[in-house]
Amino acid sequence: WAAAHLAAEARALGLAHVADGERFEAAAAAEAPLVLGTPAPGVTRVDLASLGGATAAALCDSPDRFAEVARAAGLQLPEGAAPGQRVGALAERLGWPVVMRDASGEVEFCWNGADAERARALKGPVLRMERFLAQAVETDVVVLRDAHGATVVAAVAEHVEPAGVTGQDAGCLCPPHTLSPELVERVKDVASRLAVALQVQGLLHVRCASQGKEVFILGAWARPTWLTPFLSRATGLDLPALALRAALGKPLGLPAQAVAHPPAAREAVVDASSGDVLLGLEARSRAEVMTLGKSAAQAFGRSQRAAGLDLERRGHALLALAESDHPSSVDLVRRLKGLGFEVVVDAATQQYLASKRHVAATSEGREVALLRDGAVGFFVNTVGRGDEPRHALARLEAASRGVPWFTTVEAARLAVSALEAPPLETLLPLQTVVAAPPAA
Repeated sequence: WAAAHLAAEARALGLAHVADGERFEAAAAAEAPLVLGTPAPGVTRVDLASLGGATAAALCDSPDRFAEVARAAGLQLPEGAAPGQRVGALAERLGWPVVMRDASGEVEFCWNGADAERARALKGPVLRMERFLAQAVETDVVVLRDAHGATVVAAVAEHVEPAGVTGQDAGCLCPPHTLSPELVERVKDVASRLAVALQVQGLLHVRCASQGKEVFILGAWARPTWLTPFLSRATGLDLPALALRAALGKPLGLPAQAVAHPPAAREAVVDASSGDVLLGLEARSRAEVMTLGKSAAQAFGRSQRAAGLDLERRGHALLALAESDHPSSVDLVRRLKGLGFEVVVDAATQQYLASKRHVAATSEGREVALLRDGAVGFFVNTVGRGDEPRHALARLEAASRGVPWFTTVEAARLAVSALEAPPLETLLPLQTVVAAPPAA
């Protein structure tokens, strides 16, 4: 079934000029599953030797071997190790919070020893424990490499949310919108060196985290992933077709530098019926949208509207921020007031603003009531080590009513920038804005 399904997808995508269709049909007739790259955790592994990239796929799927190859290439990974039975001792050395990875590839965010023991009891043996890269900026990089050694960075996308939010739920922008050109080049170099070290023949999706001037590798997948369709449309490159072309031993025929393209935004559509909409390591999205704009802010604003949020300049702006985000509240409140919002904040944020000689009304625990009354047009709620039950209810109320809601300061800032941007002009079909280069 898998081979037949892939063959049908290949024909639907117009890959007949790249792939050898007879191989798909032969595999289907023999009932031999044929999949490009490494399947997701829990999916039965298949023989990839006939398509190249098998070694890279196997290495990406083995944390210890992957770390060995990456470090041998002079690349940085978050500090960590296999904890064995001494989970607490290793975490104390790394420093809380830590990220724990189990055999299925799932991750758990732990603030203390009790969290770590609970995670191990629920998920079983821990394969690896890593230091959490606080306030790091995550990027997704797609590298193409053929059998002749030609290596091309096809796309770089920057996450809107900081490290700690699963990639499936994180909004992202392509090209990066806050990283300096020098840091973007550093990210590209790290991803390219990893592709060479893994001897990739096809496509490599690399997840990086930038903290200051340092770039860390969080993971890699030697296959097209859930982000591939977005990046293909954002860049105008048929990434699956190019990956298949390289896997079959043909040259990529692409320039070393990617062609410039307009800013593109991808946003996840989070299911409000899931019990909570707080973004974190657990995936909560059920769909995704993509938009383009003349600027990153405009593209992001369009993505919020496409995801069903009524992003407009009206009503109250309601802020309930974690203590660590209080310093960001001053600029955020100033800009929201400049847009015409009446700003209402929780008691803790109001106290901080007062200490900085800024005035804002307090919600006094009425967040849910304000949302139900339709008085709120912009809601920001960030969470630190704890979460108040009323804030969880407020997030659900906002999501169910289509009120723009944001659980990170970074996303809120970008939404404010979108409201500050010039009004939307005429909409154009995606095909007229991003044109694919001619086939090699």
